[in-house]
Amino acid sequence: MGNLGFVYQDIYSFENSRLTSYALNLSVGGDLFSFGTSNKIINVTGLDNQTSYFTINAGFIFQPTEYFSLGFLASNINKLELDLFQYRRGYSVGAKIAIVRNVLNLFVQTDFKERKELSTNVSGSAGFSIQPINFLELRTWIMGNKNIIDEGILTAIFKLEGGFILSASAHFNDAREKTRYNAMLAIPLQTISF
Repeated sequence: MGNLGFVYQDIYSFENSRLTSYALNLSVGGDLFSFGTSNKIINVTGLDNQTSYFTINAGFIFQPTEYFSLGFLASNINKLELDLFQYRRGYSVGAKIAIVRNVLNLFVQTDFKERKELSTNVSGSAGFSIQPINFLELRTWIMGNKNIIDEGILTAIFKLEGGFILSASAHFNDAREKTRYNAMLAIPLQTISF
């Protein structure tokens, strides 16, 4: 079982540029172990130029019980470096605990860059999801490093008939300004025939 996903992301302003990205995601696996990859094209629009780049993310999830799972993600595996900034390789390790099965989950995640100065390049996030009705899941979490919370994320996930998933999320900075948004459509692999 798995999904084929299409993602659009828009970052309003990054160092006087606008970043938009389009990703093709693929996930495969079963109840115990699953693997996924995100293949992303990033468009950077500056004041006087536009450039496109390609990057790859990959990860896996291990779920030994229905109430607990662990995940690992390697971002920017091909170590993309844009003209304006370094989009460095990063790693994430996270866990999900189901407090009330199919209703309430807690998430924690630690992110770190490839550099060796772990004291300055580690950030974390924590949040929860609630599923008040079968087809709707709401997620919220906060991200930050050291003693500073610098980003909040709100996500709505709609689980449609036939296993299709539609989600949208908005990211906010510490001044409560919307900094980017994502939209994603996941298609279950059993619906695709070759």
